[in-house]
Amino acid sequence: MHIAQTNTAKKLRFGYKTSHPKRSFFHASKIKTLFAACLIAGCGAAVAAERIVDLGNQREISREALVASLKQGEFILLGELHDNPAHHADRAWLLEKLAAARPVIVAEHLERGRSAAGEGELLPTLESAGFDARNWRWPLHRPLFEAARQSARALVGGNIERQTARAIVKEKASALPADIAAAIAAAPLTEYARQTLEQDLLDNHCGQIPASLIPGLNLAQRARDAAMALALEAAVKDGTPALLLAGNGHVRRDYGVPVLLDALASARKTIAVGFLESDKTSELHDATLKARYDFIWITDPATREDPCLNFPKR
Repeated sequence: MHIAQTNTAKKLRFGYKTSHPKRSFFHASKIKTLFAACLIAGCGAAVAAERIVDLGNQREISREALVASLKQGEFILLGELHDNPAHHADRAWLLEKLAAARPVIVAEHLERGRSAAGEGELLPTLESAGFDARNWRWPLHRPLFEAARQSARALVGGNIERQTARAIVKEKASALPADIAAAIAAAPLTEYARQTLEQDLLDNHCGQIPASLIPGLNLAQRARDAAMALALEAAVKDGTPALLLAGNGHVRRDYGVPVLLDALASARKTIAVGFLESDKTSELHDATLKARYDFIWITDPATREDPCLNFPKR
């Protein structure tokens, strides 16, 4: 998230690392549990390093099969762990395969109301649309945005400005832009989803933020989701598919952008793909994942230090 934080905390945006849920929706048999765990976590050295799972039927599928499924969507949401280069490379490949449709690409990394030019040096054009090279650790996303510029009808921003996010954390609903406030009001979270989001916010701040900040952080997260959903809705009005590039937290079906899209454009098909890491997915049951995404693409984990080691203690 781009709210005023320490440098370590900035790395804990949704999508930087996965949370560790303490609850599960899973109620199936032990056999199904073992099968899902084997499929998702990998059983034996022969399992490929990267795997794609269709969570609708719990079957591993090929890259080409995923592309075929994504072509059926009007809203295509591709998540990421922000610091994992494999996620950016894999999504760049997907964008190349989806290029024939010339989608409008909405990016969390850019500010809403702004767009990146299709020509010229890449980084300056991204920065002109609000891209923060330092926060996003450029050139980590270069392969992704190179493919986006080649594939997209337009590359536009979907995120609220950082100063707006800070104001929402402090002032809450009074700081919401009117269109975002209306979108949030039309798409309330279930109580369980709200609690899950708040727990994830706490986990992604290493458990070191005061409870008084949680409502503001929750609202800022929902404002980001609403801004992206509104950008996607605007993009498909002429029949063009719209594709979102954002952190995994934003593309989640239980509390992310899909909740807003269900209210804004319920007749349109949304497909959410989570990009996860193999050392985390083994902790999650198949029903938990199905509640979050339609597909998951699992890669090796990125090399990183524990971001909570130097997080300021309360």
